Amino acid sequence: MKMKFVNPPNTGWIETRLEQKYIDFLWKIIQARNSSLKENLAGNISHSFAIIDENNYFFDEVLSDHIRSYYQSDNCRHPINEYSADVFKLHLKDFWVNFQHQGEFNPYHQHGGVYSFAIWLKIPTDWKEQHKLPFLEGIKDCDKKASNFEFEYLDMLGNIRNYPYLLDKSMEGTMVFFPARLRHSVYPFYNSNQPRISVAGNIWGRREN
Repeated sequence: MKMKFVNPPNTGWIETRLEQKYIDFLWKIIQARNSSLKENLAGNISHSFAIIDENNYFFDEVLSDHIRSYYQSDNCRHPINEYSADVFKLHLKDFWVNFQHQGEFNPYHQHGGVYSFAIWLKIPTDWKEQHKLPFLEGIKDCDKKASNFEFEYLDMLGNIRNYPYLLDKSMEGTMVFFPARLRHSVYPFYNSNQPRISVAGNIWGRREN
């Protein structure tokens, strides 16, 4: 009897450590940030501002490679065949910076468009310290959420699964690139007067004539 274990395809995401030149570019355009976007976003945070990708630099240098890699991946290609490059022109439509202060949070939500991304530029806390806060005493480690970023998805049995990112300074400069419909959240952090600064954006498609 010959048995074969089959792993069903599932949509994942890309995690990337950005080069310093791209981090410098992001800090530069954050300094020239534009109007508030709070009314258009799900975040329960103090400040969210539009930023501009000058000369399409970040899209051309960083995002285009991620789009190509994601689309060509055997595990990721199937959910987005409708956005074939032969039919749609992808572009960075929404681009913003978040300033999250202690006690603030981003509830579970999904984005518009085809792809989305999030980049952590400044993380003023350490998840190990956050998970030792007194009010979390007695809680199982897997249920401690303070300061986490978290993806949510369904497994093949329809069960809700979560994938947490445990954030500290070592994660500064990291980008996660994912399908826009992948639900995610940001839990509050505590005991820091410094903001957590992150950049996010959405990539949309427009039909070519």
